[in-house]
Amino acid sequence: MRGVRRPTPRVGVTVIIVVLVAASALLWRLVEAGAPGSVLAPRLSWWVLAPLFAVAEVAVFHVQVRREAQAISVSEVPLVVGLFLASPVEMMVAVLVAAVPVYLVVKRQPPVKALFNTALRVFGVSVTVFAMQVVSGSQAEFGIRAW
Repeated sequence: MRGVRRPTPRVGVTVIIVVLVAASALLWRLVEAGAPGSVLAPRLSWWVLAPLFAVAEVAVFHVQVRREAQAISVSEVPLVVGLFLASPVEMMVAVLVAAVPVYLVVKRQPPVKALFNTALRVFGVSVTVFAMQVVSGSQAEFGIRAW
């Protein structure tokens, strides 16, 4: 197959980014329009969650046991807090506001890698919000079923 050219890695990454963003949009479409999110107190706004997401993205603990090194991330902690104390839209805004500067400024990632990581983060939040709604139902009362 001499006439068939393989796509460049950048094309492959671009396709993955488009698929992640499209899948995230589909999941947000499946989430009920205007779902109130949590009614638990205290309510957290996006500007409170954004620093939590930023710190969690930067803070990675490296633990060495014998000859093996393990990296432990706490990035799911603000995600769980946001599920119960913020609306889905506020949580998504917080993730976007936190992730982009961390990837570009703190971690100094190239723009394509930062875009990929941001799309991956958005997809993760979309899946989490969708799964939470499927598990807890459309009502805003979170009980033992949600945990």
